[in-house]
Amino acid sequence: MNAVVHDRYGPPEVLRFGDVERPVPKEAEVLVKIHATTATRTKLRHSPRQRILGTERAGEVDVVGEAG
Repeated sequence: MNAVVHDRYGPPEVLRFGDVERPVPKEAEVLVKIHATTATRTKLRHSPRQRILGTERAGEVDVVGEAG
């Protein structure tokens, strides 16, 4: 899947558009196909533990994990 990611700390110029592995939902999780998200300056200033930006998301459920 495509995403805007960052691999290092820095200004907005460190962002890049790239391919990332599509996540597989675990038990009691859902995979949401995102239509819109936010990317705030605060999130850019942290270390890149979370490579894909966005804290608020809007979309539709795409896949439901196993019910167990």
